[in-house]
Amino acid sequence: MNRNKDSDSYIKYISVIDLIIKNSDEKNPITINQIQDLIYDKGYDFKIDFRIIKKFVENYNNYYEDTIIKAYKEGRNNYFYYENPNLDLMETKAIINLVYSSHFFTLKTKENYKKRMQDLFSIHNQAYFQKRLNLHVVKNENEQVFYQELEVITKAIKEKKKFALNIKNLL
Repeated sequence: MNRNKDSDSYIKYISVIDLIIKNSDEKNPITINQIQDLIYDKGYDFKIDFRIIKKFVENYNNYYEDTIIKAYKEGRNNYFYYENPNLDLMETKAIINLVYSSHFFTLKTKENYKKRMQDLFSIHNQAYFQKRLNLHVVKNENEQVFYQELEVITKAIKEKKKFALNIKNLL
């Protein structure tokens, strides 16, 4: 039985959804032509059109049982953008500032958290983190100490033991 299916359909689906998520947001929607250009930039040579993108977006939104990728038409252009349902920009910035102001985390750990939080947003908002984030307080550079302290705290919690944190020397 020959199923006349496109052998690259899964790559098309993943590419289109990934490009919309990473390259758009409510203030920076993306057009079909922009998606096509980004696909070519990634080294793929397949063509896409409105119907296939609309179907991919519909399937993605049905899977998540929510309208996470939104579409609208303005003039002759169809626009798509990803609406992050998890955190807004200010919540994320507050979390990152809390991590960076902590003496407990190493610089490497702080950078890892920042990168992971940035990846929740489009490339347009990732630039916001670079410009506005005040990377202050770099004190604890010994990763082993960090992980040893974290292990002791985790073990105490698992064993339901009481413990106290002495933080007066950290400030």
